[in-house]
Amino acid sequence: ENYEVVDMGDKDKLFALKAGQLDGFSCCDPYASQAEFEGIGKIMATGWGAHVSEDHEEGWGMCCIYCMNNDFKEEHPELARRLVLAHALAIKYLYEHPYNAGMMFAEGFGVPPEVGLRTVYMKTVAEGRTITWQFSQENLDNYIQYYYDFNIPEEEIPNIDDYEKFMSTNLLETCGIEDFNTFIEEKINKEFPIGLSYEEWMTKAKTIDGIKD
Repeated sequence: ENYEVVDMGDKDKLFALKAGQLDGFSCCDPYASQAEFEGIGKIMATGWGAHVSEDHEEGWGMCCIYCMNNDFKEEHPELARRLVLAHALAIKYLYEHPYNAGMMFAEGFGVPPEVGLRTVYMKTVAEGRTITWQFSQENLDNYIQYYYDFNIPEEEIPNIDDYEKFMSTNLLETCGIEDFNTFIEEKINKEFPIGLSYEEWMTKAKTIDGIKD
């Protein structure tokens, strides 16, 4: 009750904070990292999920997702599988080559390289393995519970009576990509463990991609 809550896009929030019109905001990166880079704000906390679960593996709801029309999936099943595989391979590259991926991110979002790199660090280490190609029933349950926790009107809550159509796993199971958790355990945890500092992460990321200062 001590604050006025306003609704605006993430990019607009950053501009409003810079102009002194906001005391704070919640967002997805790169906008929090951009605020820190410019010296106009400080990341105060990171959210682990859409519900109250403390489980970093299963506690998330869903935020940004890769989705396609059901009609497209049914009419072009092989192309749909290839698209899902391409998406998963891109995520693998993000974890295995974080420096190069961060630079690509920076170019795509039009932010400084430092912000792109910090964003990749946030999403793959600092907040956990939050970018993934796998999901579960609990993710979906948490996603819906989020609406009820914040007293969203019933008519604005997504209707997902048909779970298999809303969040199908069959493309992941048949596209040829390995289990995400196995990939992380075998390929990522040793080089980029959870809890790694940004400076340590940057040193390793540069070494992997052959970057010289």
